[in-house]
Amino acid sequence: MDTERVLIASADSRTNQVLVYKLTNAGYRVHTAVSGEEVVEKTLSIQPDLILLSIALPDKDGFEVCAELRQNPLTRRTPVIALLDADLELQELAEKGLRFDGKIVKPFNPQDALLMVHGLLAQRRSMKTVNRLTGLPEKIQYEEEIRERFELGVLFHLLFVDIEYFTIYNKYYGFDAGDEVIKATARILEEVVASLDTDDVFLAHLGGDNFRILLPLGYGERVGREIIKKFDEGVGQFYMEHDRERGGIVVKNRRGALEQWPLMTIAVAQVSNEFRTFRHPLEMELVGDELLMYAKTMPGSNFVYDRRRDPDKVESKNEQPKNEQ
Repeated sequence: MDTERVLIASADSRTNQVLVYKLTNAGYRVHTAVSGEEVVEKTLSIQPDLILLSIALPDKDGFEVCAELRQNPLTRRTPVIALLDADLELQELAEKGLRFDGKIVKPFNPQDALLMVHGLLAQRRSMKTVNRLTGLPEKIQYEEEIRERFELGVLFHLLFVDIEYFTIYNKYYGFDAGDEVIKATARILEEVVASLDTDDVFLAHLGGDNFRILLPLGYGERVGREIIKKFDEGVGQFYMEHDRERGGIVVKNRRGALEQWPLMTIAVAQVSNEFRTFRHPLEMELVGDELLMYAKTMPGSNFVYDRRRDPDKVESKNEQPKNEQ
């Protein structure tokens, strides 16, 4: 496993010296920064696994740095421990939009600081579970990503991706063949999102043929339709020639009668918090599952989106600023 990286951001040379010594001896790769601008630059360049951030920094204090990091999709999940000269309640800071994962009040015991770093990084590692087939993040990280967007007040598109007739294919061709379909679908999703002009993307695999994609507003439909295009172009390769020619699989049902099932298709459903209020990931899941069921009632691969609106959100969106006299 790669050595975990810790960034110590403090203008106090004594604090830096103590923490560098303690964390280096514990096996971490340690970097330092002495100003707010340097913290942001190094966080983007080295992608630390954790930041010890002093509030008393020149040019840009720790509060400003924390706010900036939390707004950037590349850094907003990085754990940040506040280094404080006087005690502050983290909950009060969180209510102001400043989320710290822990705090250390000076003067402090270096061993206590090390234990806090150990604990937060262990928690971070436990959340980094990936699907064995695709290597994509699973449910825990996916739900944390949604919750974080809720906390930050970020508006986003959430795509639900599901393969239709996959269960039939699995039974007829076997689970190894089904695994290849899943891996190929994951590659399609990765290729499509990699071509976007934004880094604010989170792709998850919740198991089986269920995928989720978190995107900024304005990207959902474009991504969904491109996934459908690529899937439909490549799905034939997973079938034997005679099944491709007749457009599906012929199998006996429980009564012994022959039934034909079409080639696999893909359904993509878009849910957004732009015009509806959601407070829990499960609320979005329920809407997305309902949309996928609707998409599967239509032939072929389909992109559908949630058309329902909260009246108060629509009114707020349509409000025009008043001219001041």
